[in-house]
Amino acid sequence: MLNVMVLHFISYTGFSHPGWVASMLNFFGRILFTEIFLFLSGFGLYYSFHKNNDIGSFYHKRVDRLVIPYWIMTLPFFVGWYISGEIEAVGVLTRLSTLEFWLNGYNTGRWYESVTVFLYLWFPLIYKCLQKRGGVIMMLMMIILVITALYYCSPDYYKKTSIGIVKIPFFILGAWVGKQSLEEGKMNVLYIGIIIIALILLYLHPICPWLNVREGVLRLVGLFFSCVLLFYTEKIVVFHRVLQWIGQYTLELYILHTIFFTALPNDFANGYVKAIIAIGGAFILCVPIHRICTSIVLLKNN
Repeated sequence: MLNVMVLHFISYTGFSHPGWVASMLNFFGRILFTEIFLFLSGFGLYYSFHKNNDIGSFYHKRVDRLVIPYWIMTLPFFVGWYISGEIEAVGVLTRLSTLEFWLNGYNTGRWYESVTVFLYLWFPLIYKCLQKRGGVIMMLMMIILVITALYYCSPDYYKKTSIGIVKIPFFILGAWVGKQSLEEGKMNVLYIGIIIIALILLYLHPICPWLNVREGVLRLVGLFFSCVLLFYTEKIVVFHRVLQWIGQYTLELYILHTIFFTALPNDFANGYVKAIIAIGGAFILCVPIHRICTSIVLLKNN
């Protein structure tokens, strides 16, 4: 979440001076970024579904933990845009359903929530495929073929949705790593070798730049070193408590700071003021919003 906010801050403000600070922040922001959100989602979902593979219960939990909080945080903005005439009623519905991204792309839709909901819907099948021999390789190959087909056959649609679809393999990899983690040491060395060799070759010779393989490889390396850092700083209690606090409210922080910035008019203030309001407002409101969402979910289930 810190990586995402730092990179969004640079994007919102156009921060570039002093150059060495901008370069340092940009490097930090790109260590993990949103690809790792999807990786960790796949990892966590595998554990969750392995523990209880009841499909009805699985979808019920996903609605409670993602869809309802998403509605609560975004509905006031969507309704406000409808009242002001910026969007029509259909636009409110497509945004609430997360279909807006798939219909019209990143300019009007929220890619992360849309891709996440899409992957959650398919997860029981993904889980089943991962139990098959070679399942992870087959799924990754299929996704790459679909993305490649979109790039060549529907370049306009690829351009509108590429910010999300090229990151889907991270979710599959995360779920597969979750499987290996649960099996405690029974990792298939052949599959790991194939994936590593393929990533290295694609990094050295980016024959398919539309997959953003180079940035993807850097994210995976960043994840590895982040895990090493967290392991060796385990005794720094304050550091870990800060990260744990942020981790509790990741969804709220992400949705709030991005939608605040989208909602602020272009002529409202300069980029720095808008960034401070968007990111600062997210930190201020994430705890009460989280409590409201939790209370509504409890009322619904009772």
